Amino acid sequence: MGALAVILFILLLLGVVPDPVGIILITMPVFLAVVDPYGWNPIWFGVASLS
Repeated sequence: MGALAVILFILLLLGVVPDPVGIILITMPVFLAVVDPYGWNPIWFGVASLS
């Protein structure tokens, strides 16, 4: 659960930049590679990241 908190905090910090689509396109491949070994469902990870 700590990894998810760190990822969401990074997205929060990057969210001050006015282009959210660019942030998502840059960070999601990296973050998905981080959460994949934890066995998290990629769909639910995307929902948590976009909310």
